[in-house]
Amino acid sequence: MIEFLLLIPVFLAILSPLFKKGGILVGILFTAIFLHCGTVLYFWCCGYESISGYFKMDSAGFLFLILMDLVFFGTAFYSGELLSVLNGRMRQYFLTFLLLFYSAMTGILISSNVGILWVFMGATTITITPLIYFSKTRESLEATWKYIFMNSVGIGLAFIGVLILGLSAGPGIHSLDMDFLIQNASSLSPHWLKISFVFFILGFGMKSALAPVHVVIVDAYSNAPSL
Repeated sequence: MIEFLLLIPVFLAILSPLFKKGGILVGILFTAIFLHCGTVLYFWCCGYESISGYFKMDSAGFLFLILMDLVFFGTAFYSGELLSVLNGRMRQYFLTFLLLFYSAMTGILISSNVGILWVFMGATTITITPLIYFSKTRESLEATWKYIFMNSVGIGLAFIGVLILGLSAGPGIHSLDMDFLIQNASSLSPHWLKISFVFFILGFGMKSALAPVHVVIVDAYSNAPSL
């Protein structure tokens, strides 16, 4: 089942608080990446099933999943040096939320339903916010609140877009299925569809820190865990 991609990082995130040594925690991170990447390749080559019907992996999703795994692979190498200077509790804190963020990012890339996609977009904010406040300084607190505020506004606007898209497509969660929307594009209400598009651009644009609201992400990056 393709949902297994979501469970790999979550399961290892639950295990990470049981260990304090930096070497073991880095090993957990590498294990998550290799299992995740291997599962992606297996599903792409051998096929898969979705229990819920809300997830699928197309060629674009496969490409971005592999790219994400490569990014996390580089992060794992960097994390080894970072974890060596942190105490046990902060090591666990860092790895737990990093793995949960990994799962949320995976959910975005395999979601085949606009509503589920919105849920995972919100989950990325929830899981990455504790890492912005990682140093627990006045500057990191300010950066965290800025990040939460801008992302909350963005997610709120995007949610309005989801609701309006639902009005355009008809009642039921399956009306937000991407395949359904593509197949029935000609029957959607053009008026509501255009309005939802505007809210999606504003909402997801703010969530992604597109200009001119990109200044918030500068503070967030500068206060994220680093050496």
